[in-house]
Amino acid sequence: MSALLLFIFILAFVLYMKRRTPSGKYVRRTQIRMFFAGYVALLILSVGVYVLIPKGEVYPKHELSQHEMDQEIQKFYNAVHQGRVDDVEPSYIKKTWEFDYDNEQIGLVNKYYDTSVVVEKVDAPDKGINAVYYSAPAVVGDINISDQIKPIDVILDGNELVVIAPEPVELKLAQFRKEFTLTQFSEENSKNIYHSSFIGNNILYLQIPRHIELTHDPNLYIQYIGE
Repeated sequence: MSALLLFIFILAFVLYMKRRTPSGKYVRRTQIRMFFAGYVALLILSVGVYVLIPKGEVYPKHELSQHEMDQEIQKFYNAVHQGRVDDVEPSYIKKTWEFDYDNEQIGLVNKYYDTSVVVEKVDAPDKGINAVYYSAPAVVGDINISDQIKPIDVILDGNELVVIAPEPVELKLAQFRKEFTLTQFSEENSKNIYHSSFIGNNILYLQIPRHIELTHDPNLYIQYIGE
């Protein structure tokens, strides 16, 4: 933006000098002073304008490389599907539920197919059902937007556990870069401002007492642990 203001200022000064300076005459010292005074004023003005530009919410920067993130996701995926939930990064836990349930059968209705379901059969004397929603990081470019994505909801409706899709979220993102005049001779100029983006795995982990039978749509894939 400062480069644009500078260009406009120089163009205005040149047009002004053409009108005020006769052909073949040298520019007076006072006019040169006016030019530099105007340039300094422009720099000061650009700083004020930059401060006043609304930047909205600043999202945390994602520090891991694509390869490192792939390894983290695979580690998370393996831990959950092997029942080693204590090894999962705590920040991946987005929501938990506890349901009091004492019948011999319960149905599962999944209205959000972007979530995988893992069921662990446990010896639970309290006869309760526990549910945990895990979500790996969501990254756009190098911006972590995980906290902006709403989790699913799980409700107990009679003899059914119902998985409800989250509300959609609309995000408008922008990146600030240094001016080309500052980066043209540095390595930063060769970096592409466009980056890969990825949405991590979402997993609903259910702990159901061993004596309770779980029924569901045959088209819904569920991985069972501890049977």
